[in-house]
Amino acid sequence: MFKKMVFVVFTGISVHSLASQSMDMDILLQAATQQNNAEAQWMLGEFYFSGTGVKQDFAQAKQWYEKSAQQNNPQANYALGSMYANGQAVTKSTIKAMEFFQASCKAGYSIACSAYQQLAQ
Repeated sequence: MFKKMVFVVFTGISVHSLASQSMDMDILLQAATQQNNAEAQWMLGEFYFSGTGVKQDFAQAKQWYEKSAQQNNPQANYALGSMYANGQAVTKSTIKAMEFFQASCKAGYSIACSAYQQLAQ
């Protein structure tokens, strides 16, 4: 089961697809915490942000995104930028949103580049 989950994490299958496959949250949590896996941390953030398989909790999502972003995960940086742009579980801040979008863009995440450009206008 664990090898299958790790494969899914690294292939980039969507969060909603994972939830429909009844993924074991304990395994994901173990990868995120004990193995300090940035992809698993970002994915847990996605679950908490969307309320997929867990109660929706923006504050929990932010914590997992931050752990992943500390390891330069571009999706986590983008997610944090979005949270700051929209004021979700944080004080709304265009400056902080742009910082996270820029970090994500520099890592090659094109969606973040577009978000950065929109805020810069």
